[in-house]
Amino acid sequence: MRGQRSIKQITETIEPKDVYRMITKYKGTIYSRQNQPSFTCEDHAFLAISYLTGGRVTEVCGGLHREVNRKTGQEERLPIDHQGLQRENITITDKWIEIRNMPVVKRNQKTIKKHGLQTTQRPPLIYPLTEGVFRNQYYNQYIPFTWLVVEYLTRYAPEEGKLFRFKSNRAWRICNYYTDQHPHWFRAQAERFHINYIEQNSILHARYMRRLDIDSMANYVDYDYTKEFSENIRTMDFKWIDSAVAEIKARIKL
Repeated sequence: MRGQRSIKQITETIEPKDVYRMITKYKGTIYSRQNQPSFTCEDHAFLAISYLTGGRVTEVCGGLHREVNRKTGQEERLPIDHQGLQRENITITDKWIEIRNMPVVKRNQKTIKKHGLQTTQRPPLIYPLTEGVFRNQYYNQYIPFTWLVVEYLTRYAPEEGKLFRFKSNRAWRICNYYTDQHPHWFRAQAERFHINYIEQNSILHARYMRRLDIDSMANYVDYDYTKEFSENIRTMDFKWIDSAVAEIKARIKL
């Protein structure tokens, strides 16, 4: 199982447009007998935040996580119940959303003692709601995902406390239902886009993700000469963004 989940086994990289279509292709969810619109909206927001942040499902929605027992060499479920993102730590402005205090799991006491408490939490994360927030125009590819989050925050999210009603076990099933893949594949797509189009710097990306081993970035970095072109020559599709956002705004009635 671990070999199948290894990043080295994930060879495909898809564009944000295709990721967005993948996570919004179903209007209902098989995990609710009632099939309420609120569940679909929550699923979409969960997948959108997972893609934006590249976070593990436990970091986004909470739950118990696994760690290798050095004595037996086996993965064991630890008695650490992470709560995931909290509603009060997400702020919406007219131009972006900000996510604060996002946890980082899989940090043992030895690592924390060596590198400090900052390794247990991501830095403040900002994602655009409109064009022009960032100089790098590839940030605009995030806009439809950010609006999926705003839709959930506006219509169904709790006013405080745990952001999503489910934890990691159901999150795994949701990710598989929408993408036909495991969450590690989904996380790899997020990291590859960020390091190859947004940050383009292994050290800065490692700090953004709170990775402690720079060498672990190697499997996420691709070489594409078209990224050296001027801003007027872009091979990635940007036309899909406006129509996707307009559809979400219509549902929110903005």
